[in-house]
Amino acid sequence: MNHYSQQGPSYGPSYNQPYYPPTTSTLQPERQGFLEQKNLPHAPQSKKSFQPLSAIILLIWVGYIIAMIWLLEKASSASPTSGPPSWSYTRLPIVLLTLFAQAHTAITSMHLARIAISSLSSPRTAPNTWVEVFWMADRAWSGPVGIVVALKDSLFLKAKLSLTFLLFAFTCLVALATPAVLSRAFPIQNIPFITSTSIQPKTFNAAAMQVISGYIQQGTGLGSWGTGLSAYSLLSSSIFIPSDLNFNKYQSSADPTDLFIAGNIGPDANGTLPGLHVQGSCSVVPPGSGVPDATGATSASNLTTLLNPYCSSKFTIGFAGAATIGGVRDITLLIADCATLGFSSLKTEPTFSEGYLLYSYSETGIANSGQGLIHCTSNTTTGTAYLQGANGTFTDFQYSPLFNASTSSNGGEPLTDPLAAAFYGLVDPQQTSGAPMKEAVQRGFGLVAVPTATGQAFDVLTPDIVANRMWSAVAHNLAAIGTLSWRDTVAYNITKPVFYAVHVHASPYREAAYALLGLWAVLLLAITGYGYRRSAASGLDSYAASWLVARQGHDLVVREPLSDPAGNTNLKLQFEARI
Repeated sequence: MNHYSQQGPSYGPSYNQPYYPPTTSTLQPERQGFLEQKNLPHAPQSKKSFQPLSAIILLIWVGYIIAMIWLLEKASSASPTSGPPSWSYTRLPIVLLTLFAQAHTAITSMHLARIAISSLSSPRTAPNTWVEVFWMADRAWSGPVGIVVALKDSLFLKAKLSLTFLLFAFTCLVALATPAVLSRAFPIQNIPFITSTSIQPKTFNAAAMQVISGYIQQGTGLGSWGTGLSAYSLLSSSIFIPSDLNFNKYQSSADPTDLFIAGNIGPDANGTLPGLHVQGSCSVVPPGSGVPDATGATSASNLTTLLNPYCSSKFTIGFAGAATIGGVRDITLLIADCATLGFSSLKTEPTFSEGYLLYSYSETGIANSGQGLIHCTSNTTTGTAYLQGANGTFTDFQYSPLFNASTSSNGGEPLTDPLAAAFYGLVDPQQTSGAPMKEAVQRGFGLVAVPTATGQAFDVLTPDIVANRMWSAVAHNLAAIGTLSWRDTVAYNITKPVFYAVHVHASPYREAAYALLGLWAVLLLAITGYGYRRSAASGLDSYAASWLVARQGHDLVVREPLSDPAGNTNLKLQFEARI
């Protein structure tokens, strides 16, 4: 039956026609009794109660937050030293933080909706306008988008928002921000925890050092030096330097002036191991009165004539020699040297050594030439040091007589002091007479071929380069002893870090998170005291809003087309609390 046959078409009322509410005579018989009951002049009184569910859930949630914060503080303060930390300190906090992020704002909104329904019964806490009733029912205060839309529409309708709405909005914004800040307050980091263990690395062995021949030491040292690379660049995992030494680890031709060679203990291990230690340097002697000058020298014997008197004035010569490294790749290199120690000179006690090297070189057909005098000193000894594998440094070196010079090589050629071995090997005709070793010596000094438009040339050999390469020869001869002494038969106690993913404190986020939680608790306590009263429903929702419109605001919408709330100017009328 058409309820609107008196006015308008059969499918409903026309918005261009005046509206006439249906009467009981136009309804189907079975609906007449229902409408007659609804049109009773006095509607039944709503039954009110405290509706405590949201308050109970909120109290449980506060307990959850307290327990979660306690666990996060414990987890971030724990320092496991044996084995991984408990799952309650690693995985459980993540679960709790995830649940907190999902539920914190939702539980806050649920309790505020409960306050909203009871706030309708008091003019002090009720919405100012009818449009605000709809915003409250839609929980526009629970998120940034709803708050912005409500503020915009309130300005358009010139409808002042109530203190209740503003408090609800601010509380929800605080609740929304808290999980993000709290997760930053206790971030997860990989923290190293030191553990002790035992390893058998391939490293220096004092017993193995006793049986090394001086010949193989010298041949190994000279051969590796002939690559033109530093000993450190070839054995960086086994050579350690002082932590306070200013040394560029990435240069390829110079060696540190203080080094300890042991073995590769691993990139993250720390421990005390035995090894070989050398300190010293090589430097250029400035030209001056009495300083030998090799300019114009045509043979190695000329250099010897110039150098030996000078050496005799500085120390007692233990060894002197000369050699011509020429006839290979258009290079002629003349050298003469002298040193305080000679072959088979390594001592049980710390061994100090000193020497001078005079050189002259020329390149056939090219103006590249030069000469200079180099002075070297070294102090070599055995002992133990605390090694740090992560950065390749050592500390706390302690001298220990790990080498017995009287039984070195078991009757063969005893070991040689590294500086003496370097000086002796350069002028030993048994090692430098052949073409292969001549090229190796030239490259060891730094004479490296570079391509040119017409073929090749050699880098200019400056005195500073020769000084760096002579000290590198000392380092290579020490490294030769160290590597030839490598064994993996002895176990050493070391410490190494084990990384665990744990929660840590992070300021200022931790303080900010606690401030937000405290503010959230104060706001909810104040709002609850401000607006919590007995109510007929558990919250202000769409059904409650529909009930209010049907009972008190029928005329606000019955003659208005469907639109956004801002399109109905009737909604800016004052809301009168009557529930």
